[in-house]
Amino acid sequence: MPPKHPESTYIKALFIKIKEGYEYCSQLRTFLVEHPLLVLEVGLGSM
Repeated sequence: MPPKHPESTYIKALFIKIKEGYEYCSQLRTFLVEHPLLVLEVGLGSM
């Protein structure tokens, strides 16, 4: 089983969700798909 992402990655994603005013994680996912460099910066694209 591959190692999971560090907890800090999920905290960063939560901050983005709150800052952008999204209620649902699906909205956050759509936002991140539109901003691939942000995905790398947060740490979600490294696995």
